[in-house]
Order: sequence, then C-alpha cells, then structure tokens
Amino acid sequence: MYYPAKLNTAIHECYNKFWVEGQAIQDPKNFGAALAKALGEDVARDVMSKLGSAEVKGKLLENTSKAIEQGAFGLPWFVATNAQGQTEKFWGFDHLGQVIEHLGLERGNELRAML
Repeated sequence: MYYPAKLNTAIHECYNKFWVEGQAIQDPKNFGAALAKALGEDVARDVMSKLGSAEVKGKLLENTSKAIEQGAFGLPWFVATNAQGQTEKFWGFDHLGQVIEHLGLERGNELRAML
C-alpha cells in the first residue's frame, strides 16, 4: 500500500488542491481526486478503500506511540540517522535544513527557497 516513488507528486497535488484551488483536502472527494491525479485512478481507489481500516488505524497508533516514546511533542517530528550511524531528533518545518545537513544531503534549489 506504500507508494514512495509517487509521494512527492501526491503531496504536491494535495497542496495544490488545498492552497491553490481552495478545496477542503479533508473531504474524501477532494482528497481522492488529488490522489487520482498523482497516483492514477486504480492506486487512488486502493488507498481510499483503506482509509479508516483497522490496518491503517493500527499503523497510526503504532507510529504515534513510537513518536511519543522518542520524545516527540509536535509535528513534524523527524528521527534521522546519518551514514556515520549518528541519530538526531528534529522538530518543526524550520529545522528541515538541519535534517538535510545532518544526513549529509545536498540542498537543491527547490529547498533553498524554503530553508
């Protein structure tokens, strides 16, 4: 059910639906339309059919419990381990630059404006 290759496209379409088109992304009709545009009709239908399922709710509970155990106190919360095996925790969108530096990643032009 996880589609990492299309994650950026899906996030972009959700962002566009909410901020550009002014649509309520929490409305399943709008969310489904954004996913269909990003992932295709079949994948979007698969994702939408699992919303609210015991599997998804269980994963949310598992991830939430894990974040609390790690000390998370807000979102976004990142736990990043770099190539040297050093693990750091970061909170907040404004710390994404630090996450990138910790991981030793190159900042692309699209991130430079945000960070």
